[in-house]
Amino acid sequence: MNSRFPSHRSASGPSQSRLKRVAYLQLALVAILAWPAWSVAGDPVSPAWQKVQRVFEEIRSRYPGRVDEDALANRAIQGMLQGLDQHTQLLDENANRALRQDIRGTYVGLGVAVAVDRDALMVRSSSEDTPAYQAGLRAGDRITTLNGVSVAGLSLEQALRLAQGEADTYVSLTVLRSGETTPRVISIKRALVPRATVHEKRLDGDIAFLRIERFQQATPQLVMRALKRLEEADAPSIAGLVLDLRDNPGGSVRAAVAVAAAFLPDETLVVSMDGPSIGADSKLFARSLDTNRPTRESVGEVPAYARSVPMVVLVDGGCASAAEILAGALQDHGRAVLVGTRTYGKGSVQSVVSLGDGTALKLTVAHYFTPNGRSIHGKGIEPNVHVEEGPNDDHGDPMDDDSVDPQRDEALRIIEGTLLATRSAAPSHGAR
Repeated sequence: MNSRFPSHRSASGPSQSRLKRVAYLQLALVAILAWPAWSVAGDPVSPAWQKVQRVFEEIRSRYPGRVDEDALANRAIQGMLQGLDQHTQLLDENANRALRQDIRGTYVGLGVAVAVDRDALMVRSSSEDTPAYQAGLRAGDRITTLNGVSVAGLSLEQALRLAQGEADTYVSLTVLRSGETTPRVISIKRALVPRATVHEKRLDGDIAFLRIERFQQATPQLVMRALKRLEEADAPSIAGLVLDLRDNPGGSVRAAVAVAAAFLPDETLVVSMDGPSIGADSKLFARSLDTNRPTRESVGEVPAYARSVPMVVLVDGGCASAAEILAGALQDHGRAVLVGTRTYGKGSVQSVVSLGDGTALKLTVAHYFTPNGRSIHGKGIEPNVHVEEGPNDDHGDPMDDDSVDPQRDEALRIIEGTLLATRSAAPSHGAR
């Protein structure tokens, strides 16, 4: 078991069972637009709205009991939302705050993954450009106290609570490094840290494996860094690429479109949307640097192999929303072969509208279509090659070479076959 300082639930990840996956999807599936809803304040007041106002005023002025106007308004809003769709919701302050933090893809913490190891916390990893890494924490270090409190006997959740705090405040750690006999006390300032939702590794030496757990504002930059780390100067050149979108419930549409620019030529259509307030943004295109968006929300200059080598995308029933947008674009443009099982089929897009008191309206504002005009709502995307998951409907940890993962193995076979066919088709320069 491992987690990060502070404790936060992963937005996605390998599911333990089909039941857990479905339960999570019912809570988390959402494609969020990164722009506000259009204002309609200047439109004439409709008779229907006048009726609502009349009832509200009658209750306020004539009901004999005490009336909580905020509660009354919230119940009225909930009534209006009933019967629209399952993704349109009124968010209370806590849910609104959590959603916006999730969209940003950051948390206040140290940027280190840990696991309970007997009487200490074992550092599993510390990401570059994080407070923990800059303070010198490395994989294998053992943390024995947090702010002077021993972690011996504490659960992971209890230990993480000791590490929690506001940004720009400090936490003191007692650290013992392997091979050293004297522990060190390190003081680390908490800061906003990107969630580790992008992971990479090499398979068979020259195959790049990239996993995206969900799409957040930080995802494009995390993808760019991962692609560059895969292209190591002293390693064999990348010959193929596997993109794992399994169990990715979606997230930011803008982030998914930005990530598409890592694999598709600039100005390639990624998604089209149909909704009364979408306007000029009805078509979104791959742009490695979108001048209309903050730089952090673009991939920038990516390694050439990302757009050229044979590519396979892994999908399943947990792949939804913004993840389906990316998968559908790569499939429609012939950039990648999709392997796995049919995706979830969530083809609507939501916008989060602040209501001014900490609450917000998450409103469905559009339906989206793949570049070829396919609507996947309720149908999903069929992979090019259908491969069921491993035992117990669980593909295990895709980053573990020893895990049973038929879909990943099929992706490697497809890439190897493509490379073999390419070599066989190459013109011979031998003797005539």
